[in-house]
Amino acid sequence: MSSSQQENTGCLVLDLRMGGMNGLELLGHLAATGSRIPAVILTAHGDDEARQRSLEAGAVAFLGKPFPADTLLDAVRGR
Repeated sequence: MSSSQQENTGCLVLDLRMGGMNGLELLGHLAATGSRIPAVILTAHGDDEARQRSLEAGAVAFLGKPFPADTLLDAVRGR
């Protein structure tokens, strides 16, 4: 993500399991580069350990699929 993209990004919505770099790895990469973009992790394969690791890595929310649309909107809004 270029610096101009980062400046215009309000929140990232990441899946825990993505092709290539997974959501948790991307959170780590962003933290290592000093990014302060909030991120929400989504997953259908989560457990308490994955939730804890994601939140410790900087995710603002960890949502198990399926979830109500309002839950995602609240997470993105920072509620």
